[in-house]
Amino acid sequence: MSVNEYDAVIVGGGIVGAVQALLLAQQGISTLLIEATQPETIAEPLQQRSVALSHRSFEMLAARNLWPADVACPINEIHVTNRGSFGSARITAHDLNAAALGYVVANHRLEHHLRQLIRLQKNIEFVQPATARLIHNSATGVELAVSPSRQSKSQPVREVDTQSDAHTEPGKDFTARCKLLIAADGTHSQIRQSLGLNVTQRDYDQVAVVANVECQLDHQHIAHERFTDSGPLALLPLSPRCMAMVYTAHAGDGDVLKTMPDVEFLQLLQARFGGKLGRFKAVGRRAVFPLMLSESESQTAGNCVLIGNSARTLHPVAGQGLNLALRDVFALAACVDRCFAPDSGQGLGTVAGHSKPDLSHILAEFQRQRLSDQGRTVRRTDLLARVFSGKKLAVLGPVRGAGLVLLSGLVPLRKRFAASSAGIGIPLGSVRESR
Repeated sequence: MSVNEYDAVIVGGGIVGAVQALLLAQQGISTLLIEATQPETIAEPLQQRSVALSHRSFEMLAARNLWPADVACPINEIHVTNRGSFGSARITAHDLNAAALGYVVANHRLEHHLRQLIRLQKNIEFVQPATARLIHNSATGVELAVSPSRQSKSQPVREVDTQSDAHTEPGKDFTARCKLLIAADGTHSQIRQSLGLNVTQRDYDQVAVVANVECQLDHQHIAHERFTDSGPLALLPLSPRCMAMVYTAHAGDGDVLKTMPDVEFLQLLQARFGGKLGRFKAVGRRAVFPLMLSESESQTAGNCVLIGNSARTLHPVAGQGLNLALRDVFALAACVDRCFAPDSGQGLGTVAGHSKPDLSHILAEFQRQRLSDQGRTVRRTDLLARVFSGKKLAVLGPVRGAGLVLLSGLVPLRKRFAASSAGIGIPLGSVRESR
């Protein structure tokens, strides 16, 4: 079995892993990116899955020339309402003097954009589909066994630095050695399990029903967050007269909501949301996900670090999971840059005649730097999930309504809420800029 050496290996080639690989590549760090799934095929608009990116995420990605300008739908306003009681709040980009509060983009379009950028980077090797198994983790480095899929009808996608000696035959197993391992392989991370890191979980006894809906009226770049007795209902602008929906419901209702006829589901959705978008005309394929707060006991272990859902999975009520992960990604790239700066010809352990920082210490520093932002985001999301969800809390409906009236009437409070939603409220110092 061949052995290839890299500065870094990233397991998980979704949005978070792909952005991390591109940031490292821009810093001259040779990277192997491994993704287990087949590339997603382009679907009809009603069948597309999407993500919401905050204004802060837009700023970070655009600053590094990673922003998919031609495929993102801007959110100019957010309307927050409370079903069954008075009160509403309208938050606008004008409140923040910003071009938009955030953006919605189809997953496959964003991933395709990132893959195109990856193909332009000579120091990224990308293997898809493939699995990775942790063999060894120590202060001197990490080893993984990489197995490209043999079931795929097409050859795995491979982008190899033609200037390096790291060449393997497509479809052949190989060993990857690296100094830094980054796990971006999701909530049920195999790398995290191999590292022996436990997770703490809070089960919200809820599910998210995710689908796209076709509307009678144009969304006018307005996102809607409506609180109901079963949980929040979010509708986000995706394309003309098409909204991305996240319908939160009690866990026991998940199967019924997934399998009921489209006509019945649209009637239920109409009753819960109302007529601000006219009549709901069609709904795409519905997917159902259990909702929980899941956090790893540590984000680092030796020369390994967890990012994205492998580190923590949040309730979608405030749409902060991916945006928090991107702030982690940019901070991590800035921290580890010191460990991979060009050396003086005396080997990997020196920079201009001086010892390079120990990577495990750098990762521990990264974890300390990110604690404040992570903790604040987790607490706010968890509080919203518990206060604005569940039959037991239906009695709070009038209180929630009064709160929305207060939020709408007090401009400074509304701006602060808008800034937090857009990610602008996060102190810039909490995300160190990479060179």
